Amino acid sequence: MATLRISDIRKKLGGNDILNGINVDLEDGDFLVLLGPSGCGKSTLLNMIAGLETIDSGEVRIGDRVVNNVHPRDRDIAMVFQSYALYPSMTVAKNITFGLQRRGASKAEQAAALDHVAGLLQIKPLLNRRPAQLSGGQRQRVAMGRALVRDPKLFLFDEPLSNLDAKLRGEMRTEIKRLHQRLGSTIVYVTHDQVEAMTLASHVAVMKNGAIQQYGEPQQIYERPANMFVAGFIGAPAMNFVPCVLTQNESGQYCATITQPDDLRTKIELVLPTGNTDLSARLGTDLILGIRPEGITRAPSGADDTGSFDLVVDVVEPTGADTMVVFNLGSKEVTARLSPKDVVPAGQSMRFQFKMNEVSLFDPDTTNRIEMGE
Repeated sequence: MATLRISDIRKKLGGNDILNGINVDLEDGDFLVLLGPSGCGKSTLLNMIAGLETIDSGEVRIGDRVVNNVHPRDRDIAMVFQSYALYPSMTVAKNITFGLQRRGASKAEQAAALDHVAGLLQIKPLLNRRPAQLSGGQRQRVAMGRALVRDPKLFLFDEPLSNLDAKLRGEMRTEIKRLHQRLGSTIVYVTHDQVEAMTLASHVAVMKNGAIQQYGEPQQIYERPANMFVAGFIGAPAMNFVPCVLTQNESGQYCATITQPDDLRTKIELVLPTGNTDLSARLGTDLILGIRPEGITRAPSGADDTGSFDLVVDVVEPTGADTMVVFNLGSKEVTARLSPKDVVPAGQSMRFQFKMNEVSLFDPDTTNRIEMGE
């Protein structure tokens, strides 16, 4: 196990910035997920850590050693690929121990390592099979076993679950989480799946266009996104964004005032959790109110008019434990995640309420979060 320090890493290709000043500090035993859409640079960054891609400028340090010019085989890392990359003619046991054999490990060392890893991954009954005789989930376990058997300083995972169906992805997420808890290994994991990021990571780096938009613990990123890109990328369904104007009520409280487009006289006034924050310079300006679907509830009987509002339900989407309810607010389509017992049929009016301690406020020009002193 080891720490990982990435300092101001930059990479250009054809005059375009692929990575633009990446900085990451990963402590011993941390699980970092590089999260972002295709083409954001996350796999390029992983390949630079592995030594499979050259670095234009900056520094990668594994433990106390700068590895910019160190050959991949000498970095003491292990990589698990999306494609499994197993040898089809070898048994599972041979696939797992092949690297140890190449490094001159004795047969006794190979056997002990194989027994330990096969037990961890629950693949002992598969050791005499060949890859063609395995399911996708079993092949991925073997690929992980080949990495684990080396006991490296750093594990690198490049979208290892993307070829699996939804059920197997869920099972393998649990396996990877369990392994990390048992071994305390330092892991860097690339994915575009925000569910994997939230469930696996101790820290997440959300990337876009070769830059880190936000770095932090999963729950922190979920609850306090740095900008609208992060807010919209994390969460399923995504955060709702509603245009509003910052106003002040008679009590001096800051409010997000939303105007309904079908009737410009209809205004919904929501009191913001600003605490002692002074937002007076923004009074009267256009802002974006962000609220996650689970932050919208059915208002109880007698709810305060300033915190709740009646709107017509447009679409009802049952998903089992929850039901998604879609309605129009401030010229935007908004989704609420409700209990099935709280839902009315489409076309009927319903009284909604925002959990105002869970809202975010964004600047529409910069798209950055506006701190409210929550």
